[in-house]
Amino acid sequence: MGRILLFFWLAASAACSDVALLQNGTSTKTPVVTQVDKVSVHSGDTVTIEGVNLGYSIVAKIDDVKVPLSLTSSKNASLVVPESTIQGLVRITFSYQDKVFATYPFLMNVKEEAIKGLALKADQVCDDIVFNTAEGPMRGTRSCNASLKACSSDGQTACIVDGTNYAAGALTGAAAKIASGQTLVGVSGSATLESHAPCSGANQTGCLATSTYKTMDLSAATSMTDLTLTNFNATVSAAGNFEFWDSVGGRHQVAGDANLTAGKIKSGVSIFGATGQYPSTSYRLSTNTASTDLTLFTSQITTDGSFEFFDSAGQVYSGSGDSDLIAANIRSGTAIESLSISGTMPAVLPVAPTPLATNFQSSPNQIVLTWTNTGAAGYLVVARVGAAVTFNPTRATAYATGAQGSDTILYVGAAATYTHSGVTPGTNYYYAVYSYDANNFYSLTAATGSNSATSCTGLAGGTWVLVPGDATYGTSDFCVMKYEAKDVSSVATSQAALSPWVNISQTAAITACQALGSGYSLISNADWLTLGANIANVASNWSTGSVGTGAINRGHSDNNPASACPASTDDSLGWVQTDCTAKNSSGDVLNQKRTHTLSNGGVVWDLAGNVWDWTSDVIPNISAKPYGSADGSPVNAWREFTTVNSGFSSMTRGELTPTNAQKAFWNDSWASSTSGMGQYYSGTNGSGGALARGALWFDGTAAGLFAVFLSYVPSDTYPDLGFRCVVR
Repeated sequence: MGRILLFFWLAASAACSDVALLQNGTSTKTPVVTQVDKVSVHSGDTVTIEGVNLGYSIVAKIDDVKVPLSLTSSKNASLVVPESTIQGLVRITFSYQDKVFATYPFLMNVKEEAIKGLALKADQVCDDIVFNTAEGPMRGTRSCNASLKACSSDGQTACIVDGTNYAAGALTGAAAKIASGQTLVGVSGSATLESHAPCSGANQTGCLATSTYKTMDLSAATSMTDLTLTNFNATVSAAGNFEFWDSVGGRHQVAGDANLTAGKIKSGVSIFGATGQYPSTSYRLSTNTASTDLTLFTSQITTDGSFEFFDSAGQVYSGSGDSDLIAANIRSGTAIESLSISGTMPAVLPVAPTPLATNFQSSPNQIVLTWTNTGAAGYLVVARVGAAVTFNPTRATAYATGAQGSDTILYVGAAATYTHSGVTPGTNYYYAVYSYDANNFYSLTAATGSNSATSCTGLAGGTWVLVPGDATYGTSDFCVMKYEAKDVSSVATSQAALSPWVNISQTAAITACQALGSGYSLISNADWLTLGANIANVASNWSTGSVGTGAINRGHSDNNPASACPASTDDSLGWVQTDCTAKNSSGDVLNQKRTHTLSNGGVVWDLAGNVWDWTSDVIPNISAKPYGSADGSPVNAWREFTTVNSGFSSMTRGELTPTNAQKAFWNDSWASSTSGMGQYYSGTNGSGGALARGALWFDGTAAGLFAVFLSYVPSDTYPDLGFRCVVR
């Protein structure tokens, strides 16, 4: 009898655990732990683990404390013993899918010299372990897992069931489940099987049914109808199950089919006594709809309305006729013989009258429509309230004014303008203008437009003027203050009396406009360009009375008198000379006339001269201002717009003045002080950026309809810097 240290007993126990684990059997995907390299551990020790199908789905716990598992491969892993004050025997468990599949003992935080020896017998220790005894070294004699191989044949002993080749099985009671004379995994069967000879004839008993003879059990007959020769047709063509037996007694169950009817069998075909009548007037093609069948091709194809037809396979198709298939809609010289139609439409149709301009005038309430004269024999003007026009004229048809469904024909005639009277302010009107020739053939498309009949009367903040919107600048019709804003009890008011409200910052001007109500705002740069482009295209604003010849007046800008001036309620008194008294004068139009007229007849005061007007715009990058390349960079000096040709990162040229690319009537050479358009003052890069327009009473040639000053910041206030509001 020898003695072995507890350390070796734990190792032997672990090895036996391996044997127990492997004998439980695993699949190729179930993890197996075959070995851990320590049985005595301390906090912080690394324990190496070997096994099969190792993965992160394995949960390792030391005394129910979860320990992270680090994988090297599916066969190797490790863990670090966590900090613990436990001393003595602990267990590490390995779980997979919430089931423990391996347990190993550990001595935790125990010095090996403190382990007492236990008396063991050699046959209690695995044969691959040598241990010390009182008599000297001794090797264990017990055969353990380390020396066993995986089972590879039926009945093999001293092997491990590894879950891949052979699964473990309970042997208790196995003999009764195995046929006598047979052996399975070393167990001899004791079950007795009854022996029968193969059947050799019909209705034979006590024999074994083979491929020649099948079993028959007439006792299995049900309440189903029996299929007999006398009721065959009626049974198979009716809904319900029936049964019959074959010549060797085999029972069969089949369902009859109520679809075996005349209406579902091809016409002329008889099946089980039913003669088909499909398709026919009594039984139409199953895919037909309520649409009319296409039988009178010529008349149906030239008439509005739906129809259907079928191909040779019975596939249904739908279509519709079109009453536009007439001679007037087919080019002259073209004949559609199958329809007996010879075209009369001319080879060239009239050109559509585009563009269409719509201007609302509030005195009286009317919308003036104008379009280009294309040389057509006449024009058809159609309108609708609240939605786009849908009416399309029929060729070779003459129309008179009046309703056309939801649309109304307003005008038929040769003029290139029409005044729509009696409109309601605030209502949206949509228009379409077609041109036509002497035979009443119409243009393929129409000139279209709309107008909201914006009314600028009864608004808060004084007197306002309607400005037609401009798609170039993204504006719709809006109202602008007729006069520069005046401070009337801290309310921004458009009135002739008083000098302009000045010494106000851009931020405060925005607030003052918004205080007037919903829809009110400080005028934007796009609004200003809309005003300016409209004014520049009105002949009466030019000194010669002809667009593009002479100059547009630049208002009170010659420092005489040396101050800003009030305005007048009489638009004919638009001049000022030696003092601020409004005059009716034919004097210095360029420097002294303060009024500009819009295309709709509205008059606006002091868009040029008197005081600068804030806009709501601040350029996005004050270090990227437009400038003249001759200067090398933006400067604190006036420059002609025609010399500004660089650095348009923050502001395009079309945001300073109109361009010919934007407006066909405009000539880019007009953007100069000699044409009364004003000049440009950028200020140096990195400063200013808040945009003001129009100039002031002493800016002289720098003043003008499009004058720009970019050296202010939004918080600046000056005695020559005012504002005006707009409302939509």
